Amino acid sequence: MIKSAQLGNPHGLLTVTAKNEDWTVEVGQPWRNERAGLKDAMLAKGVEATFQGHRAKDKKKRLMKAERIIIAGKLYNLYPDRD
Repeated sequence: MIKSAQLGNPHGLLTVTAKNEDWTVEVGQPWRNERAGLKDAMLAKGVEATFQGHRAKDKKKRLMKAERIIIAGKLYNLYPDRD
C-alpha cells in the first residue's frame, strides 16, 4: 500500500509498505507516467499497487525502480520498450 507520494521531476518517489516494511519506489517522470496512463491520484496514499522493476544494488537499501505498476488489475508499463 502507498503510504506517501512525491511526484514530479526528475522522477516520483513513493513510500510503500510491503510485508510490514517500508520501501522507496522510484516511478517515472510526469510525462512517462502520463504516457503509461497513470494519473497522480492513482499514486496516492492508501492505493493498493504491485510494483515490478529492479531493486537497488545495495541490498541494505529498501529501494526499487518501478518499470511496471499494477493497480486494480490493470498494468501500467512505464518502459514499454523494455522486456
